[in-house]
Amino acid sequence: MSDEIISKNQELDTRLRDLLSPEGYLVAAKFLTTMEGYENVRLPRRPRTLCQYISQARYIGRTVLIPKENYQTCYMANYILGFKELEPNAHERYVGWQMATAEAAKKTFETIPSVDMGKYEAVFLTPLGRCAVEPDSVVFIGNASQALVIVAAYLHTRGGALTSQSSGMGVCAQAIVAPMLSGKPTLSLPGNAWKLLGLPSNTDLICGIPGNLLQEIADNAEFMRGRGGSRYPAAWQHIDWDVQPPIGDLLSANGKPSWLKK
Repeated sequence: MSDEIISKNQELDTRLRDLLSPEGYLVAAKFLTTMEGYENVRLPRRPRTLCQYISQARYIGRTVLIPKENYQTCYMANYILGFKELEPNAHERYVGWQMATAEAAKKTFETIPSVDMGKYEAVFLTPLGRCAVEPDSVVFIGNASQALVIVAAYLHTRGGALTSQSSGMGVCAQAIVAPMLSGKPTLSLPGNAWKLLGLPSNTDLICGIPGNLLQEIADNAEFMRGRGGSRYPAAWQHIDWDVQPPIGDLLSANGKPSWLKK
Protein backbone atom coordinates (compact mmCIF):
# COMPACT_ATOMS: atom_id res chain seq x y z
CA MET A 1 0.00 0.00 0.00
CA SER A 2 1.27 3.50 -0.76
CA ASP A 3 0.16 7.12 -1.03
CA GLU A 4 1.32 7.12 -4.66
CA ILE A 5 -1.00 4.27 -5.59
CA ILE A 6 -4.01 5.72 -3.81
CA SER A 7 -3.37 9.06 -5.52
CA LYS A 8 -3.28 7.28 -8.88
CA ASN A 9 -6.49 5.40 -8.13
CA GLN A 10 -8.21 8.60 -7.00
CA GLU A 11 -7.27 10.29 -10.28
CA LEU A 12 -8.53 7.32 -12.32
CA ASP A 13 -11.71 7.19 -10.29
CA THR A 14 -12.37 10.89 -10.92
CA ARG A 15 -11.78 10.52 -14.65
CA LEU A 16 -13.90 7.39 -15.00
CA ARG A 17 -16.73 8.88 -12.97
CA ASP A 18 -16.70 11.87 -15.30
CA LEU A 19 -16.75 9.58 -18.35
CA LEU A 20 -19.31 7.05 -17.13
CA SER A 21 -21.55 8.98 -14.70
CA PRO A 22 -21.95 5.86 -12.55
CA GLU A 23 -24.71 5.28 -10.04
CA GLY A 24 -22.62 4.52 -7.00
CA TYR A 25 -18.94 3.64 -6.77
CA LEU A 26 -16.61 1.74 -9.06
CA VAL A 27 -15.45 -1.25 -7.01
CA ALA A 28 -11.81 -2.33 -6.88
CA ALA A 29 -11.03 -5.99 -6.16
CA LYS A 30 -7.67 -7.31 -5.00
CA PHE A 31 -6.84 -10.98 -4.51
CA LEU A 32 -4.52 -11.52 -1.54
CA THR A 33 -2.08 -14.37 -0.96
CA THR A 34 -1.63 -13.09 2.60
CA MET A 35 -3.67 -10.84 4.87
CA GLU A 36 -0.54 -9.24 6.31
CA GLY A 37 -0.92 -5.47 6.17
CA TYR A 38 -4.72 -5.71 6.12
CA GLU A 39 -5.20 -6.28 9.84
CA ASN A 40 -7.13 -3.04 10.25
CA VAL A 41 -9.53 -3.61 7.38
CA ARG A 42 -13.13 -4.31 8.33
CA LEU A 43 -14.23 -7.93 8.30
CA PRO A 44 -17.86 -8.70 7.44
CA ARG A 45 -20.17 -8.48 10.45
CA ARG A 46 -22.05 -11.50 9.18
CA PRO A 47 -21.40 -13.86 6.28
CA ARG A 48 -22.87 -12.65 3.01
CA THR A 49 -22.63 -13.57 -0.66
CA LEU A 50 -19.93 -12.15 -2.92
CA CYS A 51 -22.49 -10.28 -5.03
CA GLN A 52 -23.78 -8.65 -1.83
CA TYR A 53 -20.26 -7.62 -0.81
CA ILE A 54 -19.66 -6.06 -4.24
CA SER A 55 -22.99 -4.24 -4.06
CA GLN A 56 -22.20 -2.97 -0.55
CA ALA A 57 -19.01 -1.41 -1.90
CA ARG A 58 -20.91 -0.02 -4.90
CA TYR A 59 -23.93 1.43 -3.14
CA ILE A 60 -22.64 2.51 0.28
CA GLY A 61 -18.90 2.70 -0.27
CA ARG A 62 -18.05 -0.08 2.15
CA THR A 63 -14.51 -1.44 2.29
CA VAL A 64 -14.40 -5.09 3.27
CA LEU A 65 -11.90 -7.93 3.55
CA ILE A 66 -13.31 -11.38 2.79
CA PRO A 67 -11.13 -14.16 4.21
CA LYS A 68 -11.53 -17.69 2.91
CA GLU A 69 -12.86 -19.01 6.20
CA ASN A 70 -16.52 -18.64 7.23
CA TYR A 71 -17.33 -15.25 5.66
CA GLN A 72 -18.89 -16.42 2.41
CA THR A 73 -22.43 -17.83 2.31
CA CYS A 74 -22.45 -18.70 -1.38
CA TYR A 75 -21.09 -22.14 -2.30
CA MET A 76 -20.42 -20.94 -5.85
CA ALA A 77 -18.38 -17.91 -4.79
CA ASN A 78 -16.25 -20.07 -2.51
CA TYR A 79 -15.34 -22.12 -5.59
CA ILE A 80 -14.86 -19.08 -7.83
CA LEU A 81 -12.46 -17.50 -5.33
CA GLY A 82 -10.53 -20.72 -4.89
CA PHE A 83 -11.62 -21.11 -1.28
CA LYS A 84 -13.45 -24.43 -1.50
CA GLU A 85 -14.05 -27.14 -4.10
CA LEU A 86 -17.53 -27.68 -5.45
CA GLU A 87 -19.41 -30.77 -4.38
CA PRO A 88 -19.54 -33.22 -7.31
CA ASN A 89 -23.32 -32.88 -7.66
CA ALA A 90 -23.55 -29.12 -6.98
CA HIS A 91 -25.00 -28.46 -10.43
CA GLU A 92 -27.97 -30.72 -9.78
CA ARG A 93 -29.68 -28.12 -7.55
CA TYR A 94 -30.67 -26.25 -10.71
CA VAL A 95 -32.29 -29.20 -12.46
CA GLY A 96 -36.04 -29.08 -12.96
CA TRP A 97 -36.39 -25.31 -12.85
CA GLN A 98 -33.45 -23.23 -14.14
CA MET A 99 -31.98 -26.05 -16.19
CA ALA A 100 -33.85 -28.89 -17.87
CA THR A 101 -31.29 -31.61 -17.22
CA ALA A 102 -28.24 -32.37 -15.08
CA GLU A 103 -26.18 -32.49 -18.26
CA ALA A 104 -27.24 -28.96 -19.22
CA ALA A 105 -26.51 -27.66 -15.72
CA LYS A 106 -23.07 -29.27 -15.63
CA LYS A 107 -22.25 -27.85 -19.05
CA THR A 108 -23.09 -24.37 -17.74
CA PHE A 109 -20.97 -24.86 -14.63
CA GLU A 110 -18.00 -25.69 -16.82
CA THR A 111 -18.07 -22.16 -18.30
CA ILE A 112 -17.68 -20.40 -14.94
CA PRO A 113 -14.12 -19.12 -14.41
CA SER A 114 -12.33 -19.60 -11.10
CA VAL A 115 -8.90 -18.99 -9.61
CA ASP A 116 -6.58 -21.85 -8.63
CA MET A 117 -7.80 -23.61 -5.52
CA GLY A 118 -5.98 -22.43 -2.39
CA LYS A 119 -3.98 -19.72 -4.19
CA TYR A 120 -5.52 -16.80 -2.28
CA GLU A 121 -6.27 -16.20 1.39
CA ALA A 122 -8.75 -13.36 0.95
CA VAL A 123 -10.36 -10.86 -1.41
CA PHE A 124 -10.25 -7.13 -0.68
CA LEU A 125 -13.11 -4.96 -1.99
CA THR A 126 -13.25 -1.18 -1.80
CA PRO A 127 -14.36 1.84 -3.86
CA LEU A 128 -11.67 2.56 -6.46
CA GLY A 129 -11.08 6.09 -5.16
CA ARG A 130 -10.08 4.72 -1.75
CA CYS A 131 -7.98 1.81 -2.95
CA ALA A 132 -4.37 1.93 -1.75
CA VAL A 133 -3.22 -1.05 -3.85
CA GLU A 134 -3.16 -1.85 -7.54
CA PRO A 135 -6.53 -3.56 -8.17
CA ASP A 136 -6.67 -6.83 -10.05
CA SER A 137 -10.07 -5.90 -11.44
CA VAL A 138 -12.61 -3.12 -11.15
CA VAL A 139 -16.36 -3.62 -11.30
CA PHE A 140 -18.59 -1.10 -13.05
CA ILE A 141 -22.35 -1.62 -13.04
CA GLY A 142 -24.41 0.41 -15.47
CA ASN A 143 -26.64 0.53 -18.52
CA ALA A 144 -25.83 -0.40 -22.12
CA SER A 145 -24.92 3.17 -23.12
CA GLN A 146 -22.41 3.39 -20.28
CA ALA A 147 -21.00 -0.04 -21.08
CA LEU A 148 -20.53 1.03 -24.70
CA VAL A 149 -18.01 3.66 -23.57
CA ILE A 150 -15.86 0.94 -21.99
CA VAL A 151 -16.15 -1.40 -24.97
CA ALA A 152 -15.34 1.36 -27.45
CA ALA A 153 -12.38 2.57 -25.38
CA TYR A 154 -10.96 -0.96 -25.21
CA LEU A 155 -11.33 -1.48 -28.97
CA HIS A 156 -10.12 2.03 -29.89
CA THR A 157 -6.59 0.89 -30.75
CA ARG A 158 -7.22 -2.88 -31.06
CA GLY A 159 -10.22 -3.05 -33.35
CA GLY A 160 -12.17 -6.27 -33.63
CA ALA A 161 -14.94 -7.11 -31.20
CA LEU A 162 -15.24 -7.72 -27.48
CA THR A 163 -17.23 -10.89 -26.91
CA SER A 164 -19.26 -11.42 -23.77
CA GLN A 165 -20.43 -14.46 -21.84
CA SER A 166 -23.64 -14.77 -19.84
CA SER A 167 -25.34 -17.76 -18.29
CA GLY A 168 -26.98 -16.19 -15.24
CA MET A 169 -24.74 -18.29 -12.98
CA GLY A 170 -21.54 -17.28 -11.23
CA VAL A 171 -21.73 -13.73 -12.54
CA CYS A 172 -19.43 -12.55 -9.74
CA ALA A 173 -16.75 -14.60 -11.51
CA GLN A 174 -17.29 -12.59 -14.69
CA ALA A 175 -17.06 -9.41 -12.62
CA ILE A 176 -13.76 -9.94 -10.80
CA VAL A 177 -12.12 -13.22 -11.85
CA ALA A 178 -12.49 -13.27 -15.64
CA PRO A 179 -10.98 -9.78 -16.19
CA MET A 180 -7.94 -10.72 -14.09
CA LEU A 181 -7.42 -14.03 -15.88
CA SER A 182 -8.17 -12.90 -19.45
CA GLY A 183 -6.77 -9.38 -19.37
CA LYS A 184 -9.92 -8.16 -21.13
CA PRO A 185 -13.04 -6.29 -19.99
CA THR A 186 -16.10 -8.48 -19.47
CA LEU A 187 -19.80 -7.75 -19.90
CA SER A 188 -22.42 -9.97 -18.29
CA LEU A 189 -26.11 -10.07 -17.53
CA PRO A 190 -26.72 -10.24 -13.78
CA GLY A 191 -28.13 -13.61 -12.76
CA ASN A 192 -30.97 -14.46 -10.42
CA ALA A 193 -28.81 -14.46 -7.31
CA TRP A 194 -27.36 -11.00 -7.91
CA LYS A 195 -30.77 -9.65 -8.93
CA LEU A 196 -32.40 -10.96 -5.77
CA LEU A 197 -29.59 -10.11 -3.36
CA GLY A 198 -27.72 -7.06 -4.58
CA LEU A 199 -28.94 -5.38 -7.78
CA PRO A 200 -32.48 -3.97 -7.84
CA SER A 201 -32.32 -2.91 -11.49
CA ASN A 202 -33.92 -4.21 -14.67
CA THR A 203 -31.39 -2.62 -17.01
CA ASP A 204 -27.91 -2.76 -15.46
CA LEU A 205 -25.07 -4.85 -16.87
CA ILE A 206 -22.07 -6.11 -14.94
CA CYS A 207 -18.77 -4.91 -16.38
CA GLY A 208 -15.41 -6.10 -15.11
CA ILE A 209 -12.26 -4.21 -16.11
CA PRO A 210 -8.68 -5.46 -15.60
CA GLY A 211 -6.98 -3.07 -13.21
CA ASN A 212 -4.02 -2.55 -15.53
CA LEU A 213 -6.32 -1.28 -18.31
CA LEU A 214 -7.96 1.56 -16.36
CA GLN A 215 -5.49 4.19 -17.59
CA GLU A 216 -5.91 3.11 -21.22
CA ILE A 217 -9.69 2.99 -20.96
CA ALA A 218 -9.79 6.50 -19.49
CA ASP A 219 -7.34 7.92 -22.08
CA ASN A 220 -9.20 6.43 -25.05
CA ALA A 221 -12.65 7.36 -23.76
CA GLU A 222 -11.57 10.97 -23.25
CA PHE A 223 -10.06 11.07 -26.75
CA MET A 224 -13.26 9.79 -28.37
CA ARG A 225 -15.58 11.99 -26.34
CA GLY A 226 -13.91 15.13 -27.67
CA ARG A 227 -14.13 13.95 -31.29
CA GLY A 228 -17.66 12.64 -31.69
CA GLY A 229 -17.03 9.06 -30.58
CA SER A 230 -18.86 6.94 -28.04
CA ARG A 231 -19.68 8.88 -24.91
CA TYR A 232 -22.02 9.04 -21.95
CA PRO A 233 -24.40 10.78 -21.66
CA ALA A 234 -24.94 10.31 -25.38
CA ALA A 235 -24.44 13.33 -27.63
CA TRP A 236 -28.08 14.23 -28.25
CA GLN A 237 -27.60 16.15 -31.50
CA HIS A 238 -31.26 17.19 -31.70
CA ILE A 239 -30.82 19.64 -28.81
CA ASP A 240 -29.54 22.07 -31.45
CA TRP A 241 -31.93 21.15 -34.29
CA ASP A 242 -34.79 23.32 -35.54
CA VAL A 243 -37.92 22.53 -33.56
CA GLN A 244 -40.03 20.05 -35.49
CA PRO A 245 -43.78 19.38 -35.54
CA PRO A 246 -45.88 18.56 -33.65
CA ILE A 247 -44.24 20.34 -30.69
CA GLY A 248 -43.13 23.12 -33.04
CA ASP A 249 -46.76 23.80 -33.95
CA LEU A 250 -47.62 24.31 -30.32
CA LEU A 251 -44.65 26.57 -29.48
CA SER A 252 -45.01 29.04 -32.37
CA ALA A 253 -46.42 32.52 -31.76
CA ASN A 254 -49.97 31.46 -32.66
CA GLY A 255 -49.43 27.86 -31.71
CA LYS A 256 -52.07 25.20 -31.36
CA PRO A 257 -52.16 21.43 -30.69
CA SER A 258 -52.14 20.42 -34.35
CA TRP A 259 -52.19 16.74 -33.44
CA LEU A 260 -55.73 16.90 -32.06
CA LYS A 261 -58.47 15.67 -34.37
CA LYS A 262 -61.10 18.23 -35.31
